[in-house]
Amino acid sequence: MSANPDDSITLTFQDIKDTAWYARELNAAIVNGIAKGFSTLEFRPEALVNREQAAKMLINVLLSEGVAPAVTVQQFSDESDISVWAFEDVKMAMEQQLVKGYPDNTFRPKQGLTRAEAATLIYRLREHFLQNA
Repeated sequence: MSANPDDSITLTFQDIKDTAWYARELNAAIVNGIAKGFSTLEFRPEALVNREQAAKMLINVLLSEGVAPAVTVQQFSDESDISVWAFEDVKMAMEQQLVKGYPDNTFRPKQGLTRAEAATLIYRLREHFLQNA
């Protein structure tokens, strides 16, 4: 996977300084369609990433690489809590085994990721690319 920044693009987020330690990587994520802000002016760099947002970004990575994951039919007891904009992405991320639900049959889409969960998602995405190379 290659997601390079585009130095000719200036990010419009008012809550991101050009000198931020993550500005170059954020530029790459934005210009490659992996991440989006909450608006054209607000990214919320200090906010926690929740499970549905993480699923959306993982699927954006796959889509940017030309992978068109199928949608799974698994249902969660809290499925109605998944935002409309993330619903298909959560299902696709489940189908690709990038994310999983909890033993109580919930997904908990608004729950923030722990560091362990974030590391697991990154590892699973890496393994996905290695297995499908």
